[in-house]
Amino acid sequence: MNAQSILEFLKHHRIAVEEHGGELSLQAPKGVLDAQMIAALKANKVQIIAAIRDGYFNQVEPADEPPPLAAPSPEELERIAQSVAYGAANIQDVYPLTPLQQGILFHHMLDGEGDPYLLRSVLGFGTRQKLDRFLQSIQAVIDRHDILRTSVHWEGLPEPMQVVQRRAVLPVIEWAMQGAMHGTAMDELLARTDPHRTRLDLRHGPLMAAHIIEDPEHGEWLLSLLSHHLIGDHVTLDLMMGEVALLLCGREDALPPTVPFRRHVAQTRAIPAAEHDSFFLGQLGDIDEPTAPFGVLNVYGDAGKQSQATVALPAALSSLLRECARQLGVNVAVLFHVAWAMVLGRCTGRTDVVFGTVLSGRLQTTGTERMMGMLINTLPIRISLGGASVEEVVRDTYQRTRALLEHEQASLAAAQGCSGVKPPMPLFTSLLNYRHSERSQHDDRASFEGIRLHSALERTNYPLTMNIDDFGDGFALNTKCTSTISAERMNVYLATALDGLARALSIAPRQPMKNIDVLPAAERMRLLFGLNDTGMDYLVEVTFPRLFEQQVERTPHATALVFKDQHMTYAQLNAQANRLAHHLIALGVGIEDRVVICLEREIAMIVALLAALKAGAAYVPLDPSQPTQRLSYMVQDSAPSAIITQRSARSLLGEVSVPIIDTDDEAWLSHGTDNPSLPRLNSRSLAYVIYTSGSTGRPKGVMVEHRSLVNYLHAVRALLEVTADDRVLALTTLSFDIAAMEIYLPGMCGAQMG
Repeated sequence: MNAQSILEFLKHHRIAVEEHGGELSLQAPKGVLDAQMIAALKANKVQIIAAIRDGYFNQVEPADEPPPLAAPSPEELERIAQSVAYGAANIQDVYPLTPLQQGILFHHMLDGEGDPYLLRSVLGFGTRQKLDRFLQSIQAVIDRHDILRTSVHWEGLPEPMQVVQRRAVLPVIEWAMQGAMHGTAMDELLARTDPHRTRLDLRHGPLMAAHIIEDPEHGEWLLSLLSHHLIGDHVTLDLMMGEVALLLCGREDALPPTVPFRRHVAQTRAIPAAEHDSFFLGQLGDIDEPTAPFGVLNVYGDAGKQSQATVALPAALSSLLRECARQLGVNVAVLFHVAWAMVLGRCTGRTDVVFGTVLSGRLQTTGTERMMGMLINTLPIRISLGGASVEEVVRDTYQRTRALLEHEQASLAAAQGCSGVKPPMPLFTSLLNYRHSERSQHDDRASFEGIRLHSALERTNYPLTMNIDDFGDGFALNTKCTSTISAERMNVYLATALDGLARALSIAPRQPMKNIDVLPAAERMRLLFGLNDTGMDYLVEVTFPRLFEQQVERTPHATALVFKDQHMTYAQLNAQANRLAHHLIALGVGIEDRVVICLEREIAMIVALLAALKAGAAYVPLDPSQPTQRLSYMVQDSAPSAIITQRSARSLLGEVSVPIIDTDDEAWLSHGTDNPSLPRLNSRSLAYVIYTSGSTGRPKGVMVEHRSLVNYLHAVRALLEVTADDRVLALTTLSFDIAAMEIYLPGMCGAQMG
């Protein structure tokens, strides 16, 4: 260790240092000075005595300054100093992160590209002079506030630390238009500072950066101001812009006193973690499943491509909500929590839901109104909807929110760890952010003459966030969600839930909560009646052979089947199938008798299938490529009345005592070509028996009736919109049920099968 590091260590720990006759005298708390530090003191005694004589330790800090919040070792301080600009001399203070900052750091380190907690504001300036003055004002605000000069360090440390630098200069990066980007100046600036790909080095303060570019097309300079959530929330940004406004107007004397962020850190860490754990164990200990609307579970890193939608609540509903809250003696925010729980309950099918609620972090701590820093926190709240009345749920939620405020700076990770949901599964995947807003706050930020706000981007790693803006005279709902969820629909659901909740509280507060719905009338009608309107213009009380024969009558000369260089028209295919069907009937095959079909994939296979159906039989398809033992078992189990096969497959079937029709033998071709007449064949007759894979034992035959086959074919025809102009490729083995669609669908549409 060098002498400067030792001096900083002694001063940081407020160790009393005196010189007596060329020797050092130190008074330090127990455990602060170890053997290694004492040896370093002896080795640098001359430099330390010189510092004493120069008055280095006579610079008394304010009496009301609290004691150090952390006691890093000399080695740890030296390691930190190596990452800080200007070294140890530029270190003003070192203290741990708050629980929320720890969570943000975790997500930063988890993401390899981009950062879900990097904020971006884009402003335009009429002249370069106005831009430079704005940046100078930002730097002046950074100089005033410790948190804005803070960096974060974790490498080689027992726990992450935030380091306040005495001086931290805002990086200003100027870009020139690059022709390769093929876009406007705004396009290029947004691409250069895209939070999905851009990161800040958290080890170097300030955790902000200014990217600028000239836009000659619109005659202005553009600024993309990046800042990290580790050092501020939306209140901090408002406070910063307020001070910038005063500086731009030359009103430095009106700047308010600064409140150091370290006070918030001290107050946060003063509450034992055991108190937080006890509370959340009681709230969440028996929850063992995530509350994940629509089954979306990803809460690590960025939530992906997001959409958002905003809608204002009707004035009448806003007034009714405030009146209901007043009558019950609760904050109106409680009603929004209950309504959001109702929405989540419907979207998850649960009556006990958990979601994250965003807390300001400034309600339970004194002197934080003008403190800059990351004070907001997100914590889980549980709301039970089942078996209780509307009023009971509201009052219970009120008590839960009040109790939660006493733990508003607890660690989210620790709170989630108190539930029965096992990591890495999340406890919840949606947030509710109720915030008091001003309708013109964004305009106010950009109201400086010659400056305008183009956009402000704030991201989240949660797939669903519902923001409630309370304007005092009305409310607005703003949903931000992953693109797999409809932001507009979530707004409608919550507005419907709020309307139903307010009406229930006004008219019948003791009615069961389950009676209140979140579906708007139009969507309810669509779900109950529109999607269930399955009426069709066809009859399923018909067999497939009749459907095929009707198609033959419509298009007898159209091509029905293509195999290699062979073609068959509908009339030709029907005639061949009829000959074989009459042959089966002549052998005594009757209604629902089983006919085994074991043929290679060729035209004869299609003829055999149709013939079996036309004879009123139920065919049993066998694939010659399957093991002999399996084929023999299925032949014996199905007890067929006849077998249709060919010479190459005959030996696979074992010994049988039923008639065998060899398609290579032309004896069956002598029968007539008229359609068989079978009055007893109907839609409830068996069409085929298909055997399962046998993964749980021996294969088992599944029986399919004509009406099931016909119904399936009609449904697929409507879905795929198959017409006579199409050709359907039939390549699935007959052992799988999907083969029926590939073979029979063309035959009822006039299409070709290939």
